[in-house]
Amino acid sequence: MKVKILFYKGTRIFSRLIQWRTFSPYSHTAIMIDNIIYEAVEGQGVRGIVAGRKPDSLTDTIVLDIPDDQLQLAISFALDNIGARYDWA
Repeated sequence: MKVKILFYKGTRIFSRLIQWRTFSPYSHTAIMIDNIIYEAVEGQGVRGIVAGRKPDSLTDTIVLDIPDDQLQLAISFALDNIGARYDWA
């Protein structure tokens, strides 16, 4: 199965601070499995949402072909973390 790793480059000040602190061109990443995007969102924590319109801040995507057993582990990990607090570190 194909899994997408989504890389975002935000334009707000918090996004810029993350980019500066991590020495990265990206401020946010997410994982898309079966049209569900799993991500941590400031103020909301970890969530899973149905993929919709491509946000303007999405800059790069990597597509990985994951074996079924590894995919099930990834899905379990994502689901186990739904609702976890946003990690400011």
